[in-house]
Amino acid sequence: MGIAMHRKSLIRRAREQFNEHEAIAAGRDAENLVGDFLTTHFNGPLSQALAWHDIRVPRGDGGGKYEIDYLIITPHGALVLEVKNFGGRIEIDPATGRWIQTTRSQQKKLHDCPLVLTTKKIAALTTFLQRNGLAVDTQHFHLRVVLANTNAGVSSQMARDQRIVTLEQLKSSFQLLLPEKKGFLGFGKSRAVFPRFKEMEKHLTRLPSWDEIELQGGKILRGDIQKDFRTNRPDRLAADRILFIVPRHSFWGWLHPSLYVYRCCNARFFPWRLALMQRADQTVKIQLAGDSAMTEVKHYHIKELRYGWEDESYYQKK
Repeated sequence: MGIAMHRKSLIRRAREQFNEHEAIAAGRDAENLVGDFLTTHFNGPLSQALAWHDIRVPRGDGGGKYEIDYLIITPHGALVLEVKNFGGRIEIDPATGRWIQTTRSQQKKLHDCPLVLTTKKIAALTTFLQRNGLAVDTQHFHLRVVLANTNAGVSSQMARDQRIVTLEQLKSSFQLLLPEKKGFLGFGKSRAVFPRFKEMEKHLTRLPSWDEIELQGGKILRGDIQKDFRTNRPDRLAADRILFIVPRHSFWGWLHPSLYVYRCCNARFFPWRLALMQRADQTVKIQLAGDSAMTEVKHYHIKELRYGWEDESYYQKK
């Protein structure tokens, strides 16, 4: 009887749904929209371009990290994209330089200027590369704030700023990633501004993104996982993605135990593995982005767990 009630309680709790906040989901959708746009247009001369999404760069002062929405590089230049899903009318406060958003309901919202923040991110990125022996010039890193919401309207002052673009206007910025034509009648081309491009790629690949815990219902928790259900510290080198198969159906849920399926990072053949959850109360602990406290999540609420980094070697000079 006790075991049956325990099983019934597990199924009931596992059926709980966690919905994503509408504004957070809209921001993530905007970033995915930009990602799809990049995939569509990275062909021809740009087919060799490299792109990173949601990478985190150590701040120059050693405390915390900046998050870069998109970093795109070729041997001839780099683009740093800050994606915003602002709708309504946007203008600049002349007194503070902050952005004022007026929504359709005439509600006014103040935002820190994304141009200033992205400039700081570029400075942190070039500092990271320099500390790893790569002398790069900040002027070859171009920033763009992408207003992905088609309902956004900007002031005339912002419309003149080439660093603020819509999704369609972003396409013209891709010229910054291509070599300039020089020489007689423009047949020659400029040299690469990043001559050690392969080495640059290696260091940028070491930068982390966020770990993610996707809950039943669609809500996503982003941060750094400090403990998963397998070990006190997650074995990131053993798996980069874990799917949870938890009994949730009121009838069929009695027919299978809690399982998890994980993908081995380094496996050459058959990377997926199946394993049994040992206890019904196992948890994952995550330090959420922007929060110093620890959040504990029961495994039966989790749909999928994704690791965003393997180790902290990006802090070390090579």
